[in-house]
Amino acid sequence: MRDMQEYSHEYAEYHYYKPSEMERMGGLWLVRAGRNQAKPNYQVGSRFIECYSIHFVLGGQVKVERGKLSLILKQGDLFCLYPQIAYSYQVVPSSSPLRMCWIAMDGGQVPHLLEAAGLSPERPYREQTVGSHVLSTLEGLMDVLRKQQGAGSAAAILSLIYQLFSQMTVRHSEIPPAKRSAWLQQSVDFLKLHFSEGISIQDAADYAGVNRSYFSSVFTEQMGISPLRYLQKLKMEKAAKLLQDTSMPVTEIALSTGYPDLFSFSKAFSKYYGQPPSKYRQPPVPDT
Repeated sequence: MRDMQEYSHEYAEYHYYKPSEMERMGGLWLVRAGRNQAKPNYQVGSRFIECYSIHFVLGGQVKVERGKLSLILKQGDLFCLYPQIAYSYQVVPSSSPLRMCWIAMDGGQVPHLLEAAGLSPERPYREQTVGSHVLSTLEGLMDVLRKQQGAGSAAAILSLIYQLFSQMTVRHSEIPPAKRSAWLQQSVDFLKLHFSEGISIQDAADYAGVNRSYFSSVFTEQMGISPLRYLQKLKMEKAAKLLQDTSMPVTEIALSTGYPDLFSFSKAFSKYYGQPPSKYRQPPVPDT
């Protein structure tokens, strides 16, 4: 347990970082980082923090609880704590001690980088993500933090954090095509069933269990159309059928296809079909 100090419930190495004014001008800066080995009585929270913190499970098992979410993560998994959301976590007895490494960050880019890494407030964890490349980068970051010498260290720290995000970014190859098609078909069925209820693409991504950017990318690749365009297509085709086959008022058709009002529906319909709903409904003038 090199470089670790003993505390009441753990052995740990803490690094508290004070970003410079120049660093705060960017989109991401480090707040703190560290690593630990838990004792049998290890428990944190319930509490919340002011920044984002990714915890990498290096060994053993940890139970994480947040609201109704309760999960047990093991070696190779990771979880993220989001600002102002109360959480707690504790050691789970296993054959090996719980060991973790963490980095806490802030800045406007962080939520976007987390999303690209497959993390969200609704699904703040990933399984079997901490591979050899991530471990190597984490070790490099700890080494730089132990030395911390001027502006050069700041650039190295930032570079290593971006490298971590690059290594964690969800790629299409991580999910086999057969499995990918299964969840994609489920999300298509979900959209077909609920498109008229005002659902969003985020709702479909949450149902599929993937982050929105990855969902949109795979959906577009396999369906040949973006999920937003597909959702609009379902709404427009339903609206056109109702206009042609029923005498329902246009306002009712708008509300029945998931639009909040007549104006937004008419605008979307006109853009999609090149004419307003009232004109689309008019029967063609017979030839004379």
